[in-house]
Amino acid sequence: MEKSIAIIEWHQLFISRILNDMKKFILLILFSFSQTAFSNNELFTKVKQKLKNDPIVFNQFQYLGILHCLDKYLKIENNGNFYNAYLELDLALSPITRLFTDEGLNNIYQNFEKNFPHIKRDNVKSLNFNNYIKICQNEFSKKKTLNIYHQFIIDKNNYHKAGEDNTNWENEDIEQNMKDYLEFGKINYKRFL
Repeated sequence: MEKSIAIIEWHQLFISRILNDMKKFILLILFSFSQTAFSNNELFTKVKQKLKNDPIVFNQFQYLGILHCLDKYLKIENNGNFYNAYLELDLALSPITRLFTDEGLNNIYQNFEKNFPHIKRDNVKSLNFNNYIKICQNEFSKKKTLNIYHQFIIDKNNYHKAGEDNTNWENEDIEQNMKDYLEFGKINYKRFL
């Protein structure tokens, strides 16, 4: 009888140690996950702060906006000028394309363009390219777009996410793009060599 009591006590002690070890393991996992989440938020905050004062990315935002506007006025199918310029900037490892989705940019431009002047176009002769260029440059002036740019960069939905079809990036790729931007002001091409 004493042996069976000793065995039961030993089993209880053994099980309690296993449970304590499991609790420690679970806490360790939760702690490491929260640290990763915290560092991602901290990284995101630093990127937003740098973007807020980055004239190059802001100029690219304006440039893509002007092309989006011209696509609208000239009725270019599928925003061809905008998407071609986006792809060119992406191939140049530009932060605006490596941090932000084309969909996010397209959405902000479409919402912004809702208030643009409406110009009636009856026929091809009524195409006035210089007028369209002036309108788009005026509408995407620094004064008019700076506030929209700031709204755009603080919205996490505009940034690339892991597993997107067009990028197939993982979280590590996205984080590295952010780290490169913070360190170099652009994406470090040496990562791809």
